[in-house]
Amino acid sequence: MQVKSGDTIQSIAQDHHMTAEELAKANNLNTDSSLTPNQNINIPDIPKTYVVKQGDTVSTIAKKYGLKTNDVLKLNHLNWHSTILIGQKLKLISANSTSSVSESAVHQGQNAVSGNTISSRAVNLALQLTQENIPYVWGGNSTAGMDCSGMVDYVYAQLGIALPHNTIQLESYVNEKPVSQAQPGDLLFWGQPGHSYHVAIYIGGDKFIAAPDYGQNVSVGNISAFPPSFAGSLR
Repeated sequence: MQVKSGDTIQSIAQDHHMTAEELAKANNLNTDSSLTPNQNINIPDIPKTYVVKQGDTVSTIAKKYGLKTNDVLKLNHLNWHSTILIGQKLKLISANSTSSVSESAVHQGQNAVSGNTISSRAVNLALQLTQENIPYVWGGNSTAGMDCSGMVDYVYAQLGIALPHNTIQLESYVNEKPVSQAQPGDLLFWGQPGHSYHVAIYIGGDKFIAAPDYGQNVSVGNISAFPPSFAGSLR
């Protein structure tokens, strides 16, 4: 590709879902190298396989290469409950394709969502949390323990969005809507506006992810079993 005015190694890398280090290495540059307009930059292809490193999850690997988590799971005959091990080799591209595998429905029958929006990434990240045995901890907002608003705060913080760790305060960050109009990535609230007492992330298919209560882990819930009062999309 040709560099445009204002482009940097960091901005181009972000646009192509890779690290600045990977892009710089592919072009024999440093991450702080200056670029000039019309300069040709080589965008490396997505590798066919990836060797799992410490701290990796399928979601973080997929995000790194601009892929959909569910596609990577399907390609490797895994599911959302599977454990990946350090040194394990994962396929990123189908042997019969030069690009990522086709889009498929996301976990537990919800509507298919891409990984190219904040909302869909929030859904994928929240789903990943349900596989990590994270307990409910009052006031918590880390993988060591979370409460309901702490879980919402944690997920969106990973996407660069700072939210308050307080259910009622979260109401001021959304455009309120009926639960029937909720879209994946929206927040669900229990209680009357201004007095809400519980919050979760809607993932589609009448399901949500929440840190429910003491003695329970971050998990998937069903609207029919625990109906929320109203929903809201982040402003």
